Amino acid sequence: MPSKETPGPQTILVVGKWGEVEFVMLRQLFQFIRAPYLHSLIPEGRRAFPDRSQLNIEVVGFHSLSVGIGVSARLCAETLAGAGFNVNCRDVGKVFLKKPELAWSWRSRIADDRINCRIFHLTPSMLPRAVFSIGRRKFESTYNIGYWAWETDLLPQESQLAVRYIDAILVPSRFTRDVFRKYTTKPVLLVPHPVAVGSVEKNIRDMLAIGPDDFLASFVFSFGSSFERKNPLAVVDAFNRAFAHVDNAHLVLKSSHGRQYPYELARLQAAIGLSPRIRLIDDIWPTPRVMGLIAESNAFVSLHRCEGFGLPIAEAIALGVPVVATDWSGNTDFCDPDNTCLVPAGETTVDTFHPEFRALEGARWAEPDIDQAARCLKAIFDDPKAAKKRAVRAKAFMERYLAKHTYPSAMDELQSAGSTRYAQDRAEA
Repeated sequence: MPSKETPGPQTILVVGKWGEVEFVMLRQLFQFIRAPYLHSLIPEGRRAFPDRSQLNIEVVGFHSLSVGIGVSARLCAETLAGAGFNVNCRDVGKVFLKKPELAWSWRSRIADDRINCRIFHLTPSMLPRAVFSIGRRKFESTYNIGYWAWETDLLPQESQLAVRYIDAILVPSRFTRDVFRKYTTKPVLLVPHPVAVGSVEKNIRDMLAIGPDDFLASFVFSFGSSFERKNPLAVVDAFNRAFAHVDNAHLVLKSSHGRQYPYELARLQAAIGLSPRIRLIDDIWPTPRVMGLIAESNAFVSLHRCEGFGLPIAEAIALGVPVVATDWSGNTDFCDPDNTCLVPAGETTVDTFHPEFRALEGARWAEPDIDQAARCLKAIFDDPKAAKKRAVRAKAFMERYLAKHTYPSAMDELQSAGSTRYAQDRAEA
């Protein structure tokens, strides 16, 4: 007679892991078959960068989603429009069967036949579907730019395939720039994400029942951005080492899309255990509420293994919050080494079931020093006034860096003689 006993947590974990492995294997097989064919159908553009007086830009991306790639698309559009560029937005969420997560709208509309430049805030693997939804002829008639972040020293196959038909690449960090330049001679320009905090919700501590004088550390991430890469288990570990016997210290992990990754969610819940001082909030929050959580924190912690940029880290710095972050990859561009707690890290081979990274044999990323991260947290706890003073200097450092590399300056550079000659040479080839 079949047992009516409800499966325990261990059974759930095993089933979740097996399901994930099957999914990754099937997705990799599909990508292996699909990628070369679909990318080969996309024509290579042969158009010079438009003159500024005639430039009509369309920003293509997930404008109505809360994920980082959606944030980057919105920041791009808002920054260019604020600088006086003609900007249209194309939300491709429906093309990818994504339900809107944010109430979003764009104030202007440019006719399709007037658009002569597109900036794609999508991963290279997403480009074929987006291009086909726009139309190959329309794609071929415009100057096409990929805004791409990447986090390891090797590029996936689909990124290499997409480089062929993109006219130029914008990247958020020197780390990503150096990786792409190993694979192409096309323009690869550094444009960090604009850091715009915007509205900040108040009284988040009251909502979470955390006292005004208690110590609060926070971390914000999406399960969809690779659990191993974001490394929240290390944040929990560092917090526990720093505050094993401190009752008035709290850690809030603000995540999203955890239900889509049940195995990883269960691992994180198991690491947290029954601790009343560590809280996992897996939900879609409006941006002002997320900013409010960070703003009311005494420290923001990111012990990532790699970052293409690290937007939540930059937002914490912009809010004047002391930061503890891995000394590795994109965030090192804007983290002041003298006033940010940069955690040393060794190199290790990438080990994850995430499909974007799984096929990268030999790729490397960081393994942060958990003990040093714990010491950084304890130092902020012991002397919060000194930590705040360093955070003010860290903010000034980041602002100076971001001011040097902007979307308008990238548009000017693409319009320069060198970029135009590049496009003309291709047209004559």
